[in-house]
Amino acid sequence: MLFVYNNTQFLFIHIGGTAGTSVEYYFYSILNNIKDQYYENCHREKLFEAFQNKGNFNSHGHNKINFYKNKTELKDTTVFTIIRNPYYKILSKFFTSPYHKNLKNESDAKEKFNNFIEEIYVKKNSPFYFDQKMHIECQSNYLYDNKLKIENIIKLENLEEEFKLFQEKYNLPIIPLLKLNTWNNRFKNINLYNEKSKEIVYQNNKKIIDEFYQKL
Repeated sequence: MLFVYNNTQFLFIHIGGTAGTSVEYYFYSILNNIKDQYYENCHREKLFEAFQNKGNFNSHGHNKINFYKNKTELKDTTVFTIIRNPYYKILSKFFTSPYHKNLKNESDAKEKFNNFIEEIYVKKNSPFYFDQKMHIECQSNYLYDNKLKIENIIKLENLEEEFKLFQEKYNLPIIPLLKLNTWNNRFKNINLYNEKSKEIVYQNNKKIIDEFYQKL
């Protein structure tokens, strides 16, 4: 998402599954002066409709820096993004996929989750894999372009605190982010990983885990 606010050009690199829709809604609201209606559910449909209209609001989905370099000069642009612990990111993908439906108990959830890991990272032959490849690739692929380009990297785990610091740093309106596109399941806080799945996720997300998180 590329936009100008208070004479500053911002570029938000929207990595899938990292609360990016909430960030885009925040900026859509302040840029279109609908802050008073920010919390009203009726504006969600308008939000997503506006996202599809590139002439109205410059959201381009999940793209890396090179996508924007081909569109405009990024010199003096404030680039920022949100990252998420990969172990929890892929867990959330499971709970927003068809794989999680009709879970009977904790044992069933663990079995289906670890089969899910195997299918998307090892076999790579499921329809979900082909549909969601950009959402399960290593987040570091979005952070680098020969050298570290993104100067503002916010962790989802500290989103409220770190985004507020970002707002203060760039004189943005201090409005809390709404929680959009969240997922919920009674098994979501259970450690569903077996040792093999932990290693698979680590090997496929090694760079981001080693730099910003810890290996399970």
